[in-house]
Amino acid sequence: MKIKGAIFDMDGTLLDSMGAWRTLSSRFVRSLGYEIEEGFEQKMQSLGYPKNREYLQTHYAPQMTLEQINDAMLQCMTDYYRKEVQLLPHVSDLLEELKRRGVKMCIASATHKEMCEVALKTAGIDHYFSEIFDVSGTGKNKNYPDIFENALKHLGTPKEETPVFEDAYYSIKTCKAAGFPVVAIRDAWEPLQDEVKALADVYVLSYGEMDKIITE
Repeated sequence: MKIKGAIFDMDGTLLDSMGAWRTLSSRFVRSLGYEIEEGFEQKMQSLGYPKNREYLQTHYAPQMTLEQINDAMLQCMTDYYRKEVQLLPHVSDLLEELKRRGVKMCIASATHKEMCEVALKTAGIDHYFSEIFDVSGTGKNKNYPDIFENALKHLGTPKEETPVFEDAYYSIKTCKAAGFPVVAIRDAWEPLQDEVKALADVYVLSYGEMDKIITE
């Protein structure tokens, strides 16, 4: 794949952080001094947002507003980014090779920009990226291509030579529909692996398979 620009998702694509997002409710509840009930995370996933926040308020934090609960959970995640976050294997190798080849790189994430800044700095890779785009900049999530189009405009590289690096099926589907090439990294938290593999231009189990990504 000829690459002049690269647009990277962050969580699950560069950082081994999807598990922390999936267990964020547990982190919040423990921060209040409670033990986690059996099947708690499954319940939170099944309820979805915002009903899971209402459940937390009713059962664990009646003194807090829903907004305060949400802010406290984001602070829990920021603390994780600041103290615990780790890179996925071989990420540094890939980024260094792309930099050596003069590839322009930026971030397009569903995570708030300020949180991304903390996470990327902790992981030691913030210097590779010229800008961070998050979905708040467009008011649309990754079911829409706006964030990727904004990132492409910033990079100023041809779309056909600017792959999006992603792990989530819904985002990959959006990128492909918008005409972007996609490099997909396997994420154990993404259940639709067969669909991801079928849709992506390149699918890797880890960035150790760099020869599949950079072929020219």
